[in-house]
Amino acid sequence: MEFIDILDEDGNPTGEIKEKDAVHNDGDWHKEVQIFVINGEEIILQQQPKEKDDDPGKWSSTASGHIRAGEKSSDAAIKEFSKEIGVKIDTKDLVYVDTLKSSSIGFNKGNKILNNRFVDLYVVTKKVNVEDLVVQKEEVENVKSYKIDEFVQMVHNRDERLTDTPILFDRLVDYLKK
Repeated sequence: MEFIDILDEDGNPTGEIKEKDAVHNDGDWHKEVQIFVINGEEIILQQQPKEKDDDPGKWSSTASGHIRAGEKSSDAAIKEFSKEIGVKIDTKDLVYVDTLKSSSIGFNKGNKILNNRFVDLYVVTKKVNVEDLVVQKEEVENVKSYKIDEFVQMVHNRDERLTDTPILFDRLVDYLKK
């Protein structure tokens, strides 16, 4: 079981801890990480498994996951990155971009949920070759490099191939323009 710290609507810890499924079923605020690899003029995205309840077959961040109770955001990012795509990184490889507040309706194990989350957005600028990635099949269907210009157009056009997290993609595009 995975336990998660509960937050208030402003992102402050409440002191309460719940199992992940209960957090989603109850619509509790919690924290997640999303990590994107930027390789020069390319960005690596992962495709969600086609069997997944939420956004099946859609393209998302290179790696992502929940921050466990008591865990530091950067440690969660490092763990999820290694677990989902098989690449070891450390804190010097992570660039913190922002924390974003997001609320959306989704599905978990066939049940409708309210996903209230604060997402810590990170970029990894370490050179990563798509061919070298070892994906966790339960979490990742596929990985692909996109030219950054193509990705920016996909975001601006609200391309249906991307997961339904426009706030995340918009903030990443703002970061890439700097």
